[in-house]
Amino acid sequence: MVDQAEIHRKVASVDVGERRDGVKQLRNNFADFPDKDTAWEDLHRLTGDEDSNVRRGAADAFGSTFQHIPDKSEAWEDLHRLTGDKDSNVRRRVAVALGSAFQHVPDKDAAWEDLHRLTWDKGNEVRFLAAYALVTAFQHIPDEDLAWKDLIRLTGDVNWFVHSYAANALTTAFQHVPDKDEAWKDLHQLIRDKNIATRRDAAYVLVIAFRYIPDKDAAWKDLIWLTWNKNISTHRNTAYALGNAFRHVPDKDLAWKDLIRLTRDANWVVLPCLAGALGTAFQQVPNKDLAWKDLHRLTGDKKSGVRHNAALAFGNAFRHVPDKDLAWKDLIRLTKDKNGRVRVGAADSLITVFQQVPNKDVAWKDLHQLTGDEDSNLRQGAAVALFTAFQQVPDKDLAWKDLIRLTGDKNNGVRRSAANALTTAFQHVLDKDLAWKDLIQCTQDNRRWVVRCWHNIKYWLKWDMDYDVWLDLADALGIAFQHVADKY
Repeated sequence: MVDQAEIHRKVASVDVGERRDGVKQLRNNFADFPDKDTAWEDLHRLTGDEDSNVRRGAADAFGSTFQHIPDKSEAWEDLHRLTGDKDSNVRRRVAVALGSAFQHVPDKDAAWEDLHRLTWDKGNEVRFLAAYALVTAFQHIPDEDLAWKDLIRLTGDVNWFVHSYAANALTTAFQHVPDKDEAWKDLHQLIRDKNIATRRDAAYVLVIAFRYIPDKDAAWKDLIWLTWNKNISTHRNTAYALGNAFRHVPDKDLAWKDLIRLTRDANWVVLPCLAGALGTAFQQVPNKDLAWKDLHRLTGDKKSGVRHNAALAFGNAFRHVPDKDLAWKDLIRLTKDKNGRVRVGAADSLITVFQQVPNKDVAWKDLHQLTGDEDSNLRQGAAVALFTAFQQVPDKDLAWKDLIRLTGDKNNGVRRSAANALTTAFQHVLDKDLAWKDLIQCTQDNRRWVVRCWHNIKYWLKWDMDYDVWLDLADALGIAFQHVADKY
């Protein structure tokens, strides 16, 4: 339990070290003190301490304690006085405290004037933390338009930390600023700024605040333009954001054309970021017949990066594709692509789309062939696809045999995926007694001992080199056992 009397003694001590410790304990325990009037008097006394570190601690305490202080008017006067302290370390802690306490301050007009003044402070850290406070307090500030202007001004600050944080602060502030048309003009100008760092920061704001921007067509054009920016982090971030922004764009058919053009022409840095945007956008584009033709065409592009993106996009887009049988053929064709990344992308999409293919007999034959493909990524993709879609496979006995075979694959990832798939596949196999024998045989063929006791298996398996694989086999045995007719 906190000893308030001891803290009170430290606050009144002539030893500056004790006063510093006392103010720290006041900050940490104020809400729990039984006598808050005395605690407040102690804190009030420390705001005028001759030691700047003690005053800094008192200023810092206001952020978390202000809402619990009995006399908020007097507390505000102390906080106001500290904003003009000669020590910049005190002022920077006051800036943070103002942000946290702002909603509880009785005179918000005066508090806003102090915070606004601190954004002009000569101390870099004071301006930086004033920007931080603006975000915390923004929706409670009387003049939110002026607060927005302060943040815009700070994005041009000479200090890197100040302008970087001010830019990040705009992401939160934009949704609360009343005059969004004017705020959008400010943001648009920052996007076209000659300074690369400013453009990068503005791009981040545009991505987060996109839904609140009044002119979304212009904002979309800015996003597209930024993907051609010379700064790698900028065009990567905006490329990733295109999918989320797409849902808010009024003219989605035109925006889709922009995405297709970007995919064809983008450089190697942007290309990997566009796959998710394509898949997400496809779900929302009105003219899906035309969009499907575009996506289908990309699967045959001469650039392997474009084909890879198209393969990945199929995963998200497939359920909305008009011609799913042709889309499946495209994916199977891409699994045979000469480029390894394209094959991997196709394998990833296969995992999610099999259950949505209308002609499952044909699709199953393709999937069955992939379980024997020379590329281990495709064998693993086929195993995972069987895990998710086993119930819908027409020939479950053959699919089961494929999984059993894959548990002996030379690639550990394939073995692990196949063993994991057995846990769900068993309940859908017709001949469960035979399948049970397969599981037992599988463990006997690959281990130095026969599984005798289910309760001990996980302990013994941890000594095996393929622990993960055998742990999944053990899980399969445990789940399968309840479905076996001949349990004895």
